[in-house]
Amino acid sequence: MCWWATPGLCVIPDDMPRLYQQIMESNLVIFAAEIKMGFIDSSIKKVQDRMIALLHPYFEIVDHEFHHQKRYSAYPQIALLLQPEETTTAGDLKLIDDWFHRFALNFKTKVKFILTTNEPLTSK
Repeated sequence: MCWWATPGLCVIPDDMPRLYQQIMESNLVIFAAEIKMGFIDSSIKKVQDRMIALLHPYFEIVDHEFHHQKRYSAYPQIALLLQPEETTTAGDLKLIDDWFHRFALNFKTKVKFILTTNEPLTSK
């Protein structure tokens, strides 16, 4: 509802409006996430979902797919740093890679890199 009533703004009272400004003033936004149960931590996914406010609620067709229109003329590149679990598989990493590139396509930008840390987290 808030997207249509107040485009680019959300009714949730938090620091996202300040974060939107910092994102759009950046050349590169790096997301760092733990992999949990084969996918990224939910907190990173929530931030990315909220970034939809940086796009218009109106659609355009791009390569036979519906995508939101740009709100701004340029968007920062994005990157992803992943902390795998001991059980993270190559299939998990492929799924995350595909998903992140789709996110970049929807966010009107390019992926600069996707890297994993050298050592997975261990249970304590």
